[in-house]
Amino acid sequence: MNVLFFFLQEMRGLPAWTRWIFTIMLFASVLGVSEYVSPVAGLIVALGLAAVVGVVALVQYMIAKRRDKKASEFGGELQGNSESTPDAVNDPGRRARLADLRKNFEQGLERYRSTGKDLYKRAVVRHRR
Repeated sequence: MNVLFFFLQEMRGLPAWTRWIFTIMLFASVLGVSEYVSPVAGLIVALGLAAVVGVVALVQYMIAKRRDKKASEFGGELQGNSESTPDAVNDPGRRARLADLRKNFEQGLERYRSTGKDLYKRAVVRHRR
C-alpha cells in the first residue's frame, strides 16, 4: 500500500499532460488485459471506464459552475461593500478622494478580470523536492 501512495504522490508532481498519458496508458492496459481474457469482459470494462470518465467529467463541470457562481457573488459583495462611505468621513475633499480610490480600484479589478483571471480563485502552490 505504501508503494501505491508513493506512486500517487510522485504522479501529482508531474505536468498535467504527462499524467494524462499515464492515465490513457493505464486504461489501454486494463482494456487490453480484459479483452485478452474475454471479449465480453473487454466490453464490460470499456463501458465501465467510459462511465467513470463521464462521472468524473460531470463532477468537474459541477465544481467549476459552483466556483464561478461563488466568484460572481464575491465580486458583487466586494462592489457592494466598496460603494458605502464611512460615516467618519465628513470632509468633501476626503469623500472625493475616497470616491477616486474606489473608481481606481474598480478599474484595476476590471483590468484584472479582462486578462481572464478571477479574484475568487486561489493560486495553487505546488512544492517541488
